[in-house]
Amino acid sequence: MQRKGRNADPVRLARLYRQKALAYKEKFENLRRRTPPHHAEAWFRYTVVLPQREGEPVLVVGSFDVKNTGSESLHDPVVLLRMTPPNTGTFSTRVLDPQWLTVKGVYTARGAPTGWVYVHEDWQERARSGGEYWIRLQGAPPLEPGGWLRVDALQWQLPHQTPGFEARLEGFVYFQEKRDGIAAGNSIAVSF
Repeated sequence: MQRKGRNADPVRLARLYRQKALAYKEKFENLRRRTPPHHAEAWFRYTVVLPQREGEPVLVVGSFDVKNTGSESLHDPVVLLRMTPPNTGTFSTRVLDPQWLTVKGVYTARGAPTGWVYVHEDWQERARSGGEYWIRLQGAPPLEPGGWLRVDALQWQLPHQTPGFEARLEGFVYFQEKRDGIAAGNSIAVSF
């Protein structure tokens, strides 16, 4: 009878370890092949601040986060934040009009302007009529696998409404590689 442990055959143990290592490698490769190369997840993080007095607005504060869950880099992020019904309350975040980017923007280490800017010059009209805020990250480096980005300092102020009224903020993210877009896993809904 052969004893295990210290007296085990080293060649046999080496083969066994090699077989296990190859099985783990194959399992990892299969998992990697199933991961879509260009994929991301998006979600809102937010808090609803209820009014202290009758007639005061409801305040929603938070961020819109995006994480690259794919196996390859994503380029040129564009975010759509859509409010329904349009023009419900006051919406703001740290986004600049493209004309102001060089004056009030943040600069990279190489001196190039970077930051969230509105995609369209008529962004105010689009927001008023359709409730859509299209923004892009100017000077964004590629979003590497596992990397994330954030639209922070979202503030949505909703005036007091009649009972039964509902307002919603939805988010979508688009990349050069994902032109059909990715919907956020959640939305912000406020019901009165």
